[in-house]
Amino acid sequence: MDWDSILTNALIVGAVTLVLGYLNRESNKETEASPSGVFLLRMSKLYQVLGLIACVMGLAMLVAVIIENDPELYWFGLPMAVAFILMGGWLLLYYQKHQVEVDENKIRVQNWRGKVVVLEWKEVEKISFNAFSGYIKVIGKDKKLTIHQHLVGLKNFVALMEQHTSWTAKALRIPVKMD
Repeated sequence: MDWDSILTNALIVGAVTLVLGYLNRESNKETEASPSGVFLLRMSKLYQVLGLIACVMGLAMLVAVIIENDPELYWFGLPMAVAFILMGGWLLLYYQKHQVEVDENKIRVQNWRGKVVVLEWKEVEKISFNAFSGYIKVIGKDKKLTIHQHLVGLKNFVALMEQHTSWTAKALRIPVKMD
């Protein structure tokens, strides 16, 4: 392996480690409740920044493919440009739409498409966490909520979850540090 490959891999690992560390630190923040006692949890601003960067990179690739006008470049450059634009768009939608409102009585989740599902704490039948996807699944009799681990203030949700259910962050292995 040459030094260029080693340096490239080290930079990629370093960047991913920094991003995930930052996102986990944001999840561990406690947010302020509204006067009515509702905690509003939103995705980290980093999702918006990375989404914008991906869209700009995709648009730059698309412009380069058009300007170069090389048929061989279309096979690689065009799909890559579309992939970056779609990935960036998804990140931007996730940042804009996904939010959780949680209080002593209920959990209200809006997914990245804007669909809202509300579940009361007393209706919760099961909670699970998938470390690979980063999703916390809260399941009721006829409803299922999907909550992302990178919500700023996830610690507030976990504290209420532990208070109103028998599940704990430690048992579910949710990467939130509870006091």
